[in-house]
Amino acid sequence: MGDATVSVIVSTVSGARLPDFVDLVRALKNQDRKDFELIVIVDENIEHYQDVRKVVMDCDFPTVVDLNDNNLGLAHSRNLGIQRANGTILAFIDDDAEPDSGWVNTIVEIFQDPSVGAATGTILPKWMAEGMDWFPRELYWMISCSYSITPMERSEIDRGFGVDMAFTRKALDEVGPFDIRYGINKNRWIGGEDTEMFLRVSASGYKVIFEPGMTVLHHVHPERLRLDKLIKRAIAQGRGTVILKRGMKGRTPNHSGKSYILDTVFRFIPGKMRMILSKDGANSIRDLGLVTTINLLILVGYSIEILRPST
Repeated sequence: MGDATVSVIVSTVSGARLPDFVDLVRALKNQDRKDFELIVIVDENIEHYQDVRKVVMDCDFPTVVDLNDNNLGLAHSRNLGIQRANGTILAFIDDDAEPDSGWVNTIVEIFQDPSVGAATGTILPKWMAEGMDWFPRELYWMISCSYSITPMERSEIDRGFGVDMAFTRKALDEVGPFDIRYGINKNRWIGGEDTEMFLRVSASGYKVIFEPGMTVLHHVHPERLRLDKLIKRAIAQGRGTVILKRGMKGRTPNHSGKSYILDTVFRFIPGKMRMILSKDGANSIRDLGLVTTINLLILVGYSIEILRPST
């Protein structure tokens, strides 16, 4: 794709995220490669829409800011972004993330291979308060960051995170838009529209690539690590797994899930058990207890949804 053009698509809804969005735009202005456009979809928030327009006013790349007055969730907003975009490569990033300066250039390089239909990369947490870096890497998936089984080199994978993902226009034209049955939507806190899209692109015959150099920082505010938030996220993960399997009629590869379970059982747990008697014993007990509890809550969510009659 030597003549590739890139559209960067962002969905945003909350005015509380405006400082994060300012950091995102600043990082986009610092890209090594400047030939891209920015598409921003603002959901049902006229004040935020006006603020976002001011933030992008002096960008040296084309920008489109649309107000969506019919918020049907993140998947729907991303579809609106696709409709407005002109690029042959469609890159998605969250409104609370900052791309590395080589992000756009790396994305273009990945898609030089026409067999690649989707890509994702390294997502590092940017802790927005002191004392947050205790959170175990095995649970970074809960904050949509690269976690314990994330590859260290370019690899074919089965799925990635919506914080940092890109697709070719050709692949999306073939598989269709994001499925609005999935994804965060107001009070519905079940993700999965990104996972479902990655799986569809892969099932259509395209490669899904993880590239560590496709790097973003993801802002993690203190409330993300509140116990009630973690419990809600874990149960939603279990429920979402069942919902996705039902929606795709069981055609969902589980390579990531199996790898995560094996890594937790055979590396993480034995390692923490050995460290309990060391000077780091208290932290090891905390990490072991939290990771075990979260995985049990995933099972609870899974069981709740399995027992719920399918519609």
